[in-house]
Amino acid sequence: MLVTQLSNNLRMDGLVLFLALPLALISNIHANTLPFPSQASNQTLFQEITSTCKLYEFSCKNGTCISASKYCNGHYDCLDKSDETDGCSPCNRTLYGESGKTYELEIKPKHIKLPFLCNINFTALGGDKGGDLIQINFIKFNVGRFMLQSDPSCIDGWMTLEEEGLPHTSGKWCGKASGYSIYYSETYSINLVLNISRLYQQTLGNNFEFYVKYKYLTEKEASLRNEIGIWTGDLIENTYCSRKFYDCDRRKCRIRSPNYPGLYPKNITCKYFIKHNQQVTNGLHAMIALRQPHGFKLHIKEQGAPIEPIRRMLRTWDQCNTMHDYISIKDGKNSEAIELSRICGGDVLQDIVSSGGDMIVEFHTSKYDTPFHPMPLSSLPGFEIEVDVLFVNANSHAYVRNPPGRCEFILSAFESQIGEIESPAHTLPQNSVCTYYFQGRRHETVWISFIKYHSSLDPSGFDSQLECDTQLKIWDGRWSPNKQAVGLRNASLIEQICREEIPRLCSRSLVIKGSRPCSTQESYLSTGPDLTIEYRPGISGNARIFGPGSSFKLRYEFVDNSLGGAPLDRFKELHAPEPAALVQVHTKSCDRVYRSSSSLRGIFRSPSNVFMYGRGGSSNISCIVRFEAAPTENIRLTITRGRFGARPCSSMQDYRTGRWH
Repeated sequence: MLVTQLSNNLRMDGLVLFLALPLALISNIHANTLPFPSQASNQTLFQEITSTCKLYEFSCKNGTCISASKYCNGHYDCLDKSDETDGCSPCNRTLYGESGKTYELEIKPKHIKLPFLCNINFTALGGDKGGDLIQINFIKFNVGRFMLQSDPSCIDGWMTLEEEGLPHTSGKWCGKASGYSIYYSETYSINLVLNISRLYQQTLGNNFEFYVKYKYLTEKEASLRNEIGIWTGDLIENTYCSRKFYDCDRRKCRIRSPNYPGLYPKNITCKYFIKHNQQVTNGLHAMIALRQPHGFKLHIKEQGAPIEPIRRMLRTWDQCNTMHDYISIKDGKNSEAIELSRICGGDVLQDIVSSGGDMIVEFHTSKYDTPFHPMPLSSLPGFEIEVDVLFVNANSHAYVRNPPGRCEFILSAFESQIGEIESPAHTLPQNSVCTYYFQGRRHETVWISFIKYHSSLDPSGFDSQLECDTQLKIWDGRWSPNKQAVGLRNASLIEQICREEIPRLCSRSLVIKGSRPCSTQESYLSTGPDLTIEYRPGISGNARIFGPGSSFKLRYEFVDNSLGGAPLDRFKELHAPEPAALVQVHTKSCDRVYRSSSSLRGIFRSPSNVFMYGRGGSSNISCIVRFEAAPTENIRLTITRGRFGARPCSSMQDYRTGRWH
C-alpha cells in the first residue's frame, strides 16, 4: 500500500514527513488507487506525536516546522530552503490539519509534465483537534475543456473527487469556473485526482489554474448540515446517497442533495423513498407533500454554464434537459410510478403532493460539469426540500382512487342528494384531465354552483399559446373521451372556459354565511339526470412553480322534478326558470290531477323542485291537487307525513262542505 510505505519510509526519529513522488512515477499510479487512511489510526498518530513537528506539518532539514500545505508552494518557508527542492511536487500525498484553520494548495503549470496525474488525499483526524469533515474552496479552477454537445465530455483534462466508504461515481469536473465553489465532504477523507493530457497557450497564459483553500471542520461547526431536530433519512446500504424516509408526520424530514450545502457529486442518481403507513385512524387519507419556501435553499445547476444567471428561476418539465442535472418527483413506490414533476434551476418550490402515502424523489446529475456557485452568493448549491404529511377525509373526492393516470369521480344521487367537491388536493401528472360524472335518477336534474375558482397563469410563458387553452368544459349529459364507454349518452357542451376566464360564480355563499341562494345566472343546470365536468389543471398538471395552482370548489344538488299525476289544466306552455339563461324547462304550475282511469292507487306529495319555491323559486307557493274517481268509486287519502315549518298546525272539517282543512 502506497500510504503504508510512505509512512514507514518517512518516519525518522519520531518525525512523520510526506514525500513528493518523482514525476516519473506519477504515470504509473491509477487515478483512484490512492488508498484512504484510517481515521482511527490517524487519531492515534495525532495523539502519539511527541516530536516538534505534527502530522500536518513539514519538518525542515534544520528541524523547524512549517505547515504541510506550504511545501512546494513556490515560496521558501524553511530557512534552509528545504521545502522547495528541485523537481518537488505538491501532489501524491495525504494532507492533515488542525480543526478551524485554513490551508492553501496551488498546483502550477511548472509542476506539470505530461501526461500529468496528481493524487491528493485530504483526511480529517477526528475530534475537536483534527476535525470530522473537509471543506474545499476552489478559488481558481481551469482544468481541461468542457464540451457541451449532444454527448458532453471533458477534453484535455479533468478532476475527480471520491470519498472514503462511498461508491465511486466516475463523475468529472473540467473547464473554467468563475467565482468560488465550495465542496463539503460527507466523510472524513477525500481523494482528489487531477488528470491533464494537454496544455495549450492562451493570450495571458495557458489553460491550467488550480488553487484551493481547504479546512477541517468538526461536526459542531457544520451547523447547517447538522441542524438540531432535522432528520435526513436512513442511508441505503451500498449507495452513495439514496435514503429512506418514514414517520414524517411526527418529525422534521428534509431531503438534501449529497454534500449539501456545497457542490454535489457528478454522475450520480440519488433515490429518496418516502413512505407513510396508510393505516390512519379517524377515516383519514395520508398524502406526502414536498416544498421549499426559502428559494436560496434550492438550486440545480444548468450544465456547462460557468456563470450562473443573476435572475434565478425554477424551471420544469421540458425546460430541464435530462442530460443535465434535475429532480424527478414520482407518485408511487418505485421508479416506474407516474412522474408528477421534473424541476431544475432554483427558487421557491410550491407544494408537490402525492395521491397516497408513497413518493419517490430522484436526483440525477450529469457525468461532466464545471464547478459553480449560484448567484446571488447568498444562495446555496444543491437543495434541501421539506417533507410533510397531509391528511384528507378518506371518503372525500380530494384524491384520486383510480389506477394511476385516471382522474375520474362519480357522484351519484343514490349516495348523496347534495354536497360539495373540490379539485384534487394532490399534484396531478402533466397534461392531466379530471372528469366528474354527476348521475341522478330519471326524474332529477343536476344543479352546480362554483363557489371558488382559481385559474393559474404561468408568467414564464411555458403555458400553451393556443387561442383558447381550455381549462374547463361542462357537458349536459354523460360525456366521455372514450367513445366506446359503456353507458355513454348524448351530451351537449353548455360551457367552455379558457385558462384566462372564469365560469359563473356564486362566491358570496363562501364568504357570507346565510347569504341569499345562488341564482340560475350564477350556476349551471342540466336538462336530464346527467352532467359531466371536464377539468384540465394545466400543461404541467396542477403543480405550479409560480404561485398557487389551479383549483375550484363547487356545490351540487340533484333536483327532484317529479310531481305525479297530470297537469290540472290543459295549458301546456313551458317556461325556463327566471332568468331565462338555462336550457332546462319546468312546468309553470304545481297543480295536479290524479285520475283513477290512470291508476287506482298511488302517492302524491308536495313538489321537491327547488326552482318552484324556496332557495331557487318563490318564497310562497300554492298547489291544488285534484282526485277524480269513477261514479262508482270512492277516494281514500292517508296522510303519512307533513311538515309546515315552525308554524302550529291542526286539522278541522268544514261541516257545510265536508272538506278538511
